[in-house]
Amino acid sequence: MEAPESRDSCDNRIDLEEGGSSKSPLAVTSITESSKWGTRLDALEVAFEGLINQSQNNNIKIRGIPETRDEGPVQNMVLEIFRPLLRDIPEPRWEIDRVHSSAGAPRRNDERPRDIIVRFHYHSTKDATVHTCNVLKVINRFLKYLGRWEWGTTHNYLYDPSKSDDIFKSQYTHLIDAGLEINTAYPLILRPERKVDLILSFDFSEGDPFQTLTDAEKYCLKNNIRFPKINIEEEEKNTPSQNCYIFGNDENDVPVVMHFPLFNKMNCKG
Repeated sequence: MEAPESRDSCDNRIDLEEGGSSKSPLAVTSITESSKWGTRLDALEVAFEGLINQSQNNNIKIRGIPETRDEGPVQNMVLEIFRPLLRDIPEPRWEIDRVHSSAGAPRRNDERPRDIIVRFHYHSTKDATVHTCNVLKVINRFLKYLGRWEWGTTHNYLYDPSKSDDIFKSQYTHLIDAGLEINTAYPLILRPERKVDLILSFDFSEGDPFQTLTDAEKYCLKNNIRFPKINIEEEEKNTPSQNCYIFGNDENDVPVVMHFPLFNKMNCKG
């Protein structure tokens, strides 16, 4: 038999009540013993879970669906109607409990459109409800730290912003350093606004001396930029025989490229 509560204890009690429903057994009583705080808090959190994790039953009338004697095809048809309407709700959280006719049992060989009643069963979860109701979130946090407050901490009530869907649905442009991708700044000078006529290209690499030119050609083809065609024989790629190569054509809007490989047979004999 429990001892009657004192007047101070009654004054410090907090009752949480949902609109239109009976009072929830959520109560916080002034208790000095820390062990009783933990027990009372656990029971209080369980009751709070029950307050949020509740189910909602809705009856929806759908007009003009051809009804058959078998209930399975009708349920599948109703599911196809519901999916685009509930695209923001994960499918495991809702289900169709029952589909029945609003005008009695169907007659044999009667395929006329009829009105049906759909009992729509939606399970709301704690995460979904708290996300849409910041008041319940604050209450939950308050009740949690009321009995297990960490003294000396200041992060208990920091604002936790929710992530907007626009962040994940928006398109972004990722910039790549041309000096790292092509090893030269061809994309910068080949913009149509610059109207470049002549490009002087100097190569000092140990590997393929024409790789920067071929990479620039691929970049221009992919982005519809005018660039001269680079035709180099395989022997020239290994050991250039000239100290200057000129690439261009007769078209006015295509720049002329003069390429100077540092290591070639003319200045590095033997």
